[in-house]
Amino acid sequence: MRKLKLAIVLPVAQLLVATILLRLAGPPDFYVASPRLIYWGLNAPVLLLRIFGEPVFLVGVILVWYLVGRAIDERGVSKSQTRPKTVEAILVAVLLLALGGFLFYLGLRDFQEPTWGN
Repeated sequence: MRKLKLAIVLPVAQLLVATILLRLAGPPDFYVASPRLIYWGLNAPVLLLRIFGEPVFLVGVILVWYLVGRAIDERGVSKSQTRPKTVEAILVAVLLLALGGFLFYLGLRDFQEPTWGN
């Protein structure tokens, strides 16, 4: 029986969802609508790519969700086939944790002082 390849399904699904939500949000300069907030929330790891335009942002969405799907697909691999943790892997995990904490802080700050109209 073939397994569902989430490394393929997740990027396609997220690209469709992101595109639909982006179109529902309306003009980007008017105000930040609820669909746009959902769109940004689902794809928060690549939110910084917004400054380069929507096509670059959507490529980032595909890349991030491909990596997420690949990680989920590889979760079922037996322990003997996985390689041991290296210093690089631990360093990447710590940096990602710091980035997540920073983005969480920015989100909390934005809820306290919304700048949606600016």
